Amino acid sequence: MASNIEEKEEQEAPILQLGSLNSEMVHQRSKTLRKIFRGEHNYLLSALCVSFGMSTWLPVNSVYSQMPLLTQYAPESWNLASYFSVVVQIANIAPLGYYFVRDRQWCPDSILICLFLLLGTLASCFLSFTYHIPVSIFGAQHSFFFFLFAFFLSMVGCVSSVLFLPFMGRLPEVYLVSFFIGEGISGFIPSFLALLQGVAKDPVCISVNVSGVVTKQEVMKEPLFSSGLFFFVISSIMLFNTLCFLYLNYFSNLMSKYSVKPKSPSNSEAINVNPSRNRETDEDPDIPKFLLIVLIVVVGIINCFSNGILPSIMSYSCLPYGPETYHWSLNINMIIGPLSSYFAYFIPLVSVRLLAFCCIVEILCINYELITAFTSPFPPLIGTDIGVVMIILVWMFGAGLISYIKLSIAAILRRRHKKALFNYGISTQIGSTIGAILAFILIIYA
Repeated sequence: MASNIEEKEEQEAPILQLGSLNSEMVHQRSKTLRKIFRGEHNYLLSALCVSFGMSTWLPVNSVYSQMPLLTQYAPESWNLASYFSVVVQIANIAPLGYYFVRDRQWCPDSILICLFLLLGTLASCFLSFTYHIPVSIFGAQHSFFFFLFAFFLSMVGCVSSVLFLPFMGRLPEVYLVSFFIGEGISGFIPSFLALLQGVAKDPVCISVNVSGVVTKQEVMKEPLFSSGLFFFVISSIMLFNTLCFLYLNYFSNLMSKYSVKPKSPSNSEAINVNPSRNRETDEDPDIPKFLLIVLIVVVGIINCFSNGILPSIMSYSCLPYGPETYHWSLNINMIIGPLSSYFAYFIPLVSVRLLAFCCIVEILCINYELITAFTSPFPPLIGTDIGVVMIILVWMFGAGLISYIKLSIAAILRRRHKKALFNYGISTQIGSTIGAILAFILIIYA
């Protein structure tokens, strides 16, 4: 009788607390923390995993961090971010192509990763020389070379969700922490460089004496260094990351030494095994299937906004408050996102109620961001300090909460190992594509 009650409680628990996920996840996190602080891991392998994670979204984040500068000179002006978001989503042909060929084993994943890393390096390098060159297309000026090389470097970020992340599933969880740290640094580095670079100020009038005639001319204060130099630095970092991955996978025995080996059942276990027990090796019975589907859908919706709609409308939401407001909002977002990801790893959301509450708060932030964008160029509280502070805080808090929710869901899905992480990546790209297309249609044609 007691055992029946216990079984019933175990069946009901996942609905509220994801079964035994809470205690097991906390135990696993504390175990991982002990390994990190006690040095019970290979420092070289951890550093290489950080470098590998850094290469995922570094090229794309570098372009986004330059938007406050590029929108002032590009022919597309405020629409540049929307165009770029669409270009990023078109680059999803890379993970889509990988989805159809991954089971044919025509090329090892490690070689594909090397090719994509090299592609990101070259695209960033060429972008540094051509980003500012306009091309006349059907009688209108467009940033053709900017979009061309932005497309190639975006392929690296898009394919990382379905290629890079499952590759890291071969290593123990302590090295997955290093990978996510590197992924966070991919947003921190370009943001730090962009904040150091500064943004072009509003033009000021100065007196100029030409042959005894005093005239007034508009002069714009330039940033500390150009976007070309910025992209060249990013390409150098990508080259370093590519060399690190080559060493990790081909010139050292670290992968073979630390890869997680699948457990082979003993003879007695093989005799007594049943189909339901076989499925437990691939799926966690404590997580209901319908809940996994819901989480996958939530990931898609979140990325529809975070990777599609919000980046496209951010210029309309922030630029009315001034170029500096846009500059600080964008780059602080790219810093706060990684920080919240680290927080999410060590204190993950495992309660459905808490997850729902965080999603509701995020909806409120998104609503304010949409209101300021749709009422542009005269959003609420324009021309006031409180308006500037509020728009920066809303974008910052919203970005941090999105990262926290996404990584918490990823921690839950990781219990399904490689297949769940792959589905997570597919949902991410589908949601991002839908969001970018919707935003582009609304901005350009509405």
